[in-house]
Amino acid sequence: GVMSPFLMPVKLALFAALLVWSVGARPATTLSIGRVAGPSFVELPGGQISAAVRLKLENGSAQRREYTISVGSPDATLRSQPRWEIAAHRSLDIPLYIDVPRASFVHGRRSLQLAVDDGAGFHRVLTVTLLGPEGAQP
Repeated sequence: GVMSPFLMPVKLALFAALLVWSVGARPATTLSIGRVAGPSFVELPGGQISAAVRLKLENGSAQRREYTISVGSPDATLRSQPRWEIAAHRSLDIPLYIDVPRASFVHGRRSLQLAVDDGAGFHRVLTVTLLGPEGAQP
């Protein structure tokens, strides 16, 4: 298994090309939902619940991007700012608060669609589970 000295540069060049390819193949934006530190919801007057969601948004592209976050339910309101600017190759932990009717929780849970858009071709919809009060209102 002695390698010819002539093959070594070829192998190195191939390795370098693969390395560049794997870095280039990373998605431009990655999203994940993190655990909320502190209370997962707050009861508001008027039968509304403000539920906390932690969104981790990573901009893997070489340009700064502006992301817009929106909620896909007519009965839900995003309390946090909808626009976040993230520099190239940076990530951001975004605390979101979403107001929804208390009655929409089933066994303390409520599913919701969260859409993230960067205005440059990236669009992703995530389904998140909001945590709220157990049981129906008195």
